[in-house]
Amino acid sequence: HARAPTMAHGSGWMHGLVKAVPSGDCVVVMGNAAQGGPPPEKTITLASLVAPRMARRDGRDEPFAFASREFLRRLLIGKQVKFRVEYAVQSIGREFGQVYVGDVNAAVESVANGWAKVRVGGGDQASNRDDLVAAEAAAQAAAVGVWTKDPTQLAAAVRNTPHAFDPNSLLPTMKGRPVPCVVEAVLNGAALRVQLMTDGVGTRHATCVVFLAGVQAPAMKSSKAAKDHHHHQSDDAAAAGGG
Repeated sequence: HARAPTMAHGSGWMHGLVKAVPSGDCVVVMGNAAQGGPPPEKTITLASLVAPRMARRDGRDEPFAFASREFLRRLLIGKQVKFRVEYAVQSIGREFGQVYVGDVNAAVESVANGWAKVRVGGGDQASNRDDLVAAEAAAQAAAVGVWTKDPTQLAAAVRNTPHAFDPNSLLPTMKGRPVPCVVEAVLNGAALRVQLMTDGVGTRHATCVVFLAGVQAPAMKSSKAAKDHHHHQSDDAAAAGGG
């Protein structure tokens, strides 16, 4: 994108709206729309954090990956945040930094609730690493999140994602009823890709495309990025959020 989200007074801090939360340690921030073009975006990985990895298509989550992402998504999605890049790793093309919603540091909040761990090893580290380490020690002592010892929570730590799913199977039991879901992507002005959160037979965590009834929207410009996003199951949760 041509421009980064709005810079704040030369302090290194920038402001933007959280558009997507791909995982428990990564956010996509959107700035104000450029004249004649789409809004600029920046992907920030929370510095010194490691969250469980979400599965790609036909893959399998690491334990607690979905819960980790959901915690961060509910904390940040659709909200104005302040963020700063602290270091970058050129070999993987990623920028690492701090993200605040109000006075809450997203990384510290996630670690304190047990949904991410502090990265161990050399190299660049977050400026608030000491705070992260203290939060992790408290979460581990309290056995919350990924540190739980509860057999029930451990047994449910990995999503059972149905890879073969017929959306028509929803009609007999769900037609005309509200169906809780998480919006994974907005494909265009009339189509969403959603992850179902209902407990119907074989449908929880299934992904399907929903078209808004009676609505037609202009087609989106095709691009390699858009095609990759469409053909590989993304872990993004668009700012529309989940039900």
